[in-house]
Amino acid sequence: MENRTFSIGDVFGQGFEFFKKHWMLALIILGVAIVTDIIQSIFQPVEVTTNLTSVLEDCKDDPARMLELLTSAGIFGAQAQIGSIIGYLVQTFADAGILFMVMLIVKHVKDELSFEAFALPIEVYLKFVVVDILVTILTVIGLVFCIVPGIIVGIRLQFAGTRILDDRNCGIIDAIKYSWNITSGNTGTLFL
Repeated sequence: MENRTFSIGDVFGQGFEFFKKHWMLALIILGVAIVTDIIQSIFQPVEVTTNLTSVLEDCKDDPARMLELLTSAGIFGAQAQIGSIIGYLVQTFADAGILFMVMLIVKHVKDELSFEAFALPIEVYLKFVVVDILVTILTVIGLVFCIVPGIIVGIRLQFAGTRILDDRNCGIIDAIKYSWNITSGNTGTLFL
């Protein structure tokens, strides 16, 4: 596998040219972010957002009481967790479709935005979600071990989901290995 180097200036230049041509994509991404935020807020009790500061202030010296109040207010309750899970799934499925749409444009398969990119088989979406969860878990484990390893893991594994979308026959572990291999030698540049 060939490692290619790139410059940050080239990446920004190509990204800006892409944005000028496909500015609607930014609006789609913003719309998805707003929709997922609305989904999560629907499941979050109203009193939580209005009273959270006062709850935390009143209980700052009593962690057990704070946990009890937060749980009763819904912060850790099932309703809030369901909203978080639904929001995460909507966001991840949208991310996969948007990323695949961009890949089709960059590869010159499509000339403009097309919502056909969202018509991926469910197996691809599921693999994308599993890869996203695994990469997140691995990154968090790395963050626990002194922050820097987590940053490195996150940078090195950022292309695993892209691999799943690019090669639908690719397995989850193969996608993670692929991302790790193609980022070898470019971690610092990718960090910047």
